[in-house]
Amino acid sequence: MGTREGIAPPTNAAGRAKRAHLNLLENAVPFALVVLSAEVIEATSGVTQTAALVFIVPRAVHAIFYVAGIPGIRTLAWLVGVVATIVIAIAIVA
Repeated sequence: MGTREGIAPPTNAAGRAKRAHLNLLENAVPFALVVLSAEVIEATSGVTQTAALVFIVPRAVHAIFYVAGIPGIRTLAWLVGVVATIVIAIAIVA
């Protein structure tokens, strides 16, 4: 019980887990916007559905490798998620 003031920030795996979580939140917002937009304007297709799945799997891989402290695969997984979001956005306007 208390205000939790003065508690040191998390380090090592706990710090990486917190940063992975914050990174997911930053990337989930644009993903949610394009997915919900596609749904509202009825622009869903096999491409948008596949891209949505492609976003989810690499994000899980990103979190695992971020917490493990393995940067190369983590960065690739992040990039795949961003590209999947862009693919959905392009499918909406096409």
